[in-house]
Amino acid sequence: MPSTPSPDDRLRAACLATKAGRYEEALREFVWFHEHVLEEDRGYYGVRLSFALMYWMELGKVYPEAAREMERIRDRKTETILRGEGNFHLVHDVVALNRTLGSQGQTHTLFARLAIIDPVLARECVSIALSAIVGAGDFALASSLLPDPEAHLTELCARFAASFEYHRRMPRTRAPAIRAISWNHGSSVKVVLDFLKGLGRHEQAAELRASVLNEVRSSYARKAVRDAIDGVVAIET
Repeated sequence: MPSTPSPDDRLRAACLATKAGRYEEALREFVWFHEHVLEEDRGYYGVRLSFALMYWMELGKVYPEAAREMERIRDRKTETILRGEGNFHLVHDVVALNRTLGSQGQTHTLFARLAIIDPVLARECVSIALSAIVGAGDFALASSLLPDPEAHLTELCARFAASFEYHRRMPRTRAPAIRAISWNHGSSVKVVLDFLKGLGRHEQAAELRASVLNEVRSSYARKAVRDAIDGVVAIET
């Protein structure tokens, strides 16, 4: 009796089908992964909203129906949220789908409406949508949902410190894990600093930038954080 394919097998099959030109098969696998993988293993939460969507969008570039299906799923989930039936995970799905589709403006629009119909949920989810809201220049909405950006920055730094220590203790691999988490941290910090600058609090933003960098003890990690804050595109591996 053949064994049931693992989630890794399903995602790999989708990518191989894309390369082989079996586009309908690839799309079925990507949709399955997005809609059902967490039923099998919650550990795929991050992969589902990052690499899996990226691979799916690669299919969409050569097979437009794949991108349209992603849009349909995004629209259906957005409608569910706006009916008052949303939760953090559903909002996270929509934010990730919009990011993949290059539709950050739709995330801003969603949160502008969510702030009215379900402000508690909007505040709970603002951290994952802050870049889209700040990117839209809507500092009033950002302030209403995140009234204490400095406290949020402190929380980001605490999470980074814990993650850095965890990865520092792990066996060395060829994967640039430390730089990756440092870059991601710097990207999150940049959004908060841009938020403060948008509020006219330039001096505070400069002080916090210096404080954040000073807290990173590793020179290697500090450079990655600084690069991300300063918008340096190249990532060393």
